This record gives sequence, C-alpha cells and structure tokens, in this order.
Amino acid sequence: MKLRLLLVVIVIAIIATPFWRSEIAGLIGQSPFVEFVLNNLRSSLEDLLKGNGSDVSDLFYTSWDTTTVHPGGTPVGEAVLISHRLLSNHQLTLAFSTHLARLPTPDAGPSTHRLFHCTSREALASIEEVGFDLSFADLDYNFLGPAIYFTPSTSECHLYSVGFKCPHDPTLECYDTLLSDVAVGKQCIADVAFTGPRPDPTCDSYRGVAGHTDTGDGAKLSADEQAVYDNAAARPAAIITYTVGRPWTGK
Repeated sequence: MKLRLLLVVIVIAIIATPFWRSEIAGLIGQSPFVEFVLNNLRSSLEDLLKGNGSDVSDLFYTSWDTTTVHPGGTPVGEAVLISHRLLSNHQLTLAFSTHLARLPTPDAGPSTHRLFHCTSREALASIEEVGFDLSFADLDYNFLGPAIYFTPSTSECHLYSVGFKCPHDPTLECYDTLLSDVAVGKQCIADVAFTGPRPDPTCDSYRGVAGHTDTGDGAKLSADEQAVYDNAAARPAAIITYTVGRPWTGK
C-alpha cells in the first residue's frame, strides 16, 4: 500500500510539473487534446489523494437547474461535466486567510461559502494565476454595485460563460466555471438593486435573494447572487469544464 501511494505521488509530481508535461506532450504529439488528457489525469490523481473530487462533481450537478433560461427564453438544458481541476495557489490562499481573519463572524450561517463565478476562459486563467481584480468589474452589470459576483447556481452562472471548442471533441462547445471559497463577513441583504457605492459601507458583502430582491425594473431576481468588494474575499478552488444540451456563446 505504501509503495502504491508513493508511485501515485511520483506520478502526480511529474504531471503537475510544466516541464515534464511539455516533455510528455512532445513525445506523443503536442496538441490541446494531449494537454487536456494530462490535466484530466492529474486532477484525477489529486482527487484520489485529497478525496474531494466527488464533492466538486456533486456540487456542480446539484446546483444545476435545467429550467434556467437564456435571455431569449430558451432553457439551458442538461449539463455534462467533462473534467475539473483543483487549484492551489499559496499566495492567494494566504491573502484569503488574512482577509477572512479580519472579517467579523456572521450573525448566522458560515463565514465562507462555495460559490461559482463565470467569465471567459482567458479571464479564468488570469484569476487562477493572480486572483480576482475589482478593476475589471463589469460597470454595465452593477446590480449590487461594482463588485466581484458569485452565485450558488451553476446554471445561472452559465449565462455569463463564454464557450470554446472542446479539446477532446472540437465539434462540441465547452464552458468553464470557477468554484471559489467566498468570505462574506458582515453580509447584507439587498432589497433593491443599486449602482455605485454600497448603501451601507459597513457591509462586507451584499446578497441578492431570488424572488425578493427588486432588480430595479419591477422584476425580482431569478437566482441568488453574492457580491464582494475586496480582491482577497474569494479564493479560486477549482475550474470545472462542462458541456450543455444547447449551444450558448455567452452573455
């Protein structure tokens, strides 16, 4: 058993190292598909050791609602998880932990939540490397002010994803979603949408509640949303790649 575990650790170390990944890819042909397979193998082996791969998969599927609709009114359909990759960035984890320690304990509920964030694949790559950046906050979508937005719903998050050709099958369209640990601190409930600064600056985060929060045009929010106002308030935890039953090119 110890020998088997040692071999698994060695394989993970090799696959996790960019140099060896490139060397292996060079031997069997450099292609996005090869990189995709190697990343899949690495994430599977990491999950074997950490024992939390099934948690990511379960969270993805249980938070997907096939009745969520695109702006045009078409349901998103079924989702199929292709792969997921656990993230580990010491600097981002340290910044998140330091930020979390400074926040007050919520009156009710946990101090952190596991939520989803969707954008383009290029933007997710940047977030993975250097973390979130409020300077890129979408000023055209400032439902809870200029903030970093998350949702517990994968299907709702999907509406802000940008598709790309699947590495394993270019005839299919894939999407990425980022699972993150989000520190809420003093969380305030938004009764109505707002732009600009937070109505209460002592609130570390604002939550929009489905069926309760007024979006500003008389409608109610269709799914919960979480807004945080500090780059260190969220730690990237995993990138999930998936497909859906109907094509979608993003917001």
